[in-house]
Amino acid sequence: MEQEIYKQAVAKSRAKDYEAAIQYFSRVIEINPNFAEAYYGRGLAKFDLGNNKEAIVDYTQALAINPNYIDAYLARGIAKLAVKDISETIADANQIIAINNNYAPAYKLLGNAYRQQHNQADAIDNFKRGAELYLEQKDVVNCRKCLDNIKQIQSVSTTAVKVENNLQKGDSKTFLNKILRKFEKGDRQGVIADLNWALQVDPEDSQAYCCRGIIRYKQGENLGAISDFNQALQFNDRDILAYQNRGIIRSKMGDFKGAIADLDAALKIEPNNSLIYVSRGNTYRDMGAYQEAIKDYEQALKINPNEAKAFYHRGIVYSRLEEMKKAIDDYQNAAK
Repeated sequence: MEQEIYKQAVAKSRAKDYEAAIQYFSRVIEINPNFAEAYYGRGLAKFDLGNNKEAIVDYTQALAINPNYIDAYLARGIAKLAVKDISETIADANQIIAINNNYAPAYKLLGNAYRQQHNQADAIDNFKRGAELYLEQKDVVNCRKCLDNIKQIQSVSTTAVKVENNLQKGDSKTFLNKILRKFEKGDRQGVIADLNWALQVDPEDSQAYCCRGIIRYKQGENLGAISDFNQALQFNDRDILAYQNRGIIRSKMGDFKGAIADLDAALKIEPNNSLIYVSRGNTYRDMGAYQEAIKDYEQALKINPNEAKAFYHRGIVYSRLEEMKKAIDDYQNAAK
């Protein structure tokens, strides 16, 4: 008998007749007080009516009967998030993960909870894990929702990507900044996996291509790096990092004409970037066009009078021109 009434309760819920559903679920509970699904169903109906606290009571009762009831943990976590009980939301999501660490909705819930705490890094990490799992399950809709949440967070809080060894600084996503930090700490396999995942999810992510190009350059894979910068520029023809770093690589490979073209393009977008002038000056220097190189270093110093790299590289040019006093002065200024 209780099963028949339970089926009627579920049907009422599906028809969005929540008041009637609550009555039917309550009748089931009167017959069988240990019917966990009935408490859960009644909780859902109460939640849909906006009775969040009463819903939490029913979910808690369902969990008292069945401590491994994942759906009840998820529903209770969502209800607790609605009443701003963030720490308990996180606790419920973590309990789900302890039972099944491949349950994508738990990571999505964690992402939302951390986002409300303004813990952007953990929010992104959990939305990313949720997106990965949804992608594996071919649930494109929920995968996209997780990715949209990541992009919304990143649009509010972007950061600069710090790149050493002649790779210059520019604005990029927090996610990509974290990837570069992981690389610098030696987690090369993790970095490549993250970037490949990002490009699997969004094959037109220009910043992911640019970041992978930077990583490949650091690993000495010049042709692979250029290929990635080409892709980045295909999807965003104003990506300064891609132009600048492709120019640096082309210069090192002896393609001076291509390098100058890339650095010219970067300067058209950002004409007050002293480091791009330094990069173009280095290319002119390597071409043997010393006067053109000096002009670029001087322009860099007009923009930033304390640009040590401009002093240092101009010093190299002066030493090649055997103007040793000027060279020494520049080296000393670079060392300040």
